[in-house]
Amino acid sequence: MRALLLFFSIFQFATSLNILVYVLCLGQSHLDFMDSIVDTLVDRGHTVDVLMGKANSLVKSNGTKKVRRRFIYGYHTDCPWSKIPHLLNPFEKTPRNYDGHKVFENISSAVCEIGLSDPELYKWMSQEKYDLGVLSDYEFCGLAIFEQYGIKTKASVSALPLMDHQSILLGLPNSASVTHALFDVEDLSTIFGRFFNLLRWTNNYYNMHAYFSRKQAEIIHKYLDSSMNLDELARNYDIVFVNANELVERPRPISHKVKYIGGINMKPPKPVNPELDKIMSISTSGVVIFSFGTQVKSSTFSPEIRKSFANAFRKFPDYTFIWKYEKQPGDEKIFGNTTNLHFLNWLPQTDILTDSVPFWIEIEFLEWIQSVSVDMCSSLIVRTGQLSKLLIFGNSNKKWESPSLEFNKQYKESI
Repeated sequence: MRALLLFFSIFQFATSLNILVYVLCLGQSHLDFMDSIVDTLVDRGHTVDVLMGKANSLVKSNGTKKVRRRFIYGYHTDCPWSKIPHLLNPFEKTPRNYDGHKVFENISSAVCEIGLSDPELYKWMSQEKYDLGVLSDYEFCGLAIFEQYGIKTKASVSALPLMDHQSILLGLPNSASVTHALFDVEDLSTIFGRFFNLLRWTNNYYNMHAYFSRKQAEIIHKYLDSSMNLDELARNYDIVFVNANELVERPRPISHKVKYIGGINMKPPKPVNPELDKIMSISTSGVVIFSFGTQVKSSTFSPEIRKSFANAFRKFPDYTFIWKYEKQPGDEKIFGNTTNLHFLNWLPQTDILTDSVPFWIEIEFLEWIQSVSVDMCSSLIVRTGQLSKLLIFGNSNKKWESPSLEFNKQYKESI
């Protein structure tokens, strides 16, 4: 009799949820991150549909194949994202201004309107009822759609560390003397750094966030319930997942809703292929992994820039450099004498990271904190228990420095 009761009680705990995941596709790394969320949910027995707003037509993938249904709207061919100044001219210093956020906000708002103006979206949404909504927390469009169709339980996900607008919506205190703005890092050890950080946060609250909320509300209220208070809906998220590890995050006030999931995008490591293993075994001093991420095209590197990198690599003949790079016309002449440099079209980051590499270098390009950097750092903590392999440098004040500090200094001086 007890065995029979136990058998029937199992079904009370084995509950499968019907889940809708909203993805604002900004880049391949962002899509890969959201795919990891979807795969994790499906592997645990849940049914997942995906609603995707495509802001970047350079991303050709539509995501994981594990989903049941998928609806995609947005830019499928040419898009404004590929014309963002720092992607068109990655080595030309772009002055930071207090209206720079409008580029992203205008693109994401345009994608939102493309979706909300499509009658097929409403037909697709009406075909299912959902127990849970999981959405990219970069704007309000997915949140408004979830609310319109009665998805009461909502979880937000970011492929980045906790963003400024998230902290504002959660009501977290953002003291200018303690809390950095995510993309505009100031030196808070000085009074000038704290002053400029105060200006950053003032801009975040009264310019950036206010502008974005107003612009998105105009579009959303045009197609959906005009009484929606988007800020209030975002404040009422049940849980907020961020792609960071609390061991490497800066100290800051936090909410009990915020959960750190840094490293979730790391796949189980495999042995590196024989060709790559041979390359990594050439040098006894170390291997340097050199990458600008997935959004910067190699074709934007001028011959002068490529020559500068080639000269810098040659100054360290005892090290092997592996560069994620698509070869360009004229590279045979530019890199012909750089015998310690090897090109790869794609880097198996997890496999290399768990190998016996002395250290890792990733460029934090133009202070954009890529999700891959967070995942790599989290993976080092989770898988190897150390940060000594990691060396990240760039034009940001935020650095994790390994014992190879002298190499870092010499390398930057060479460039």
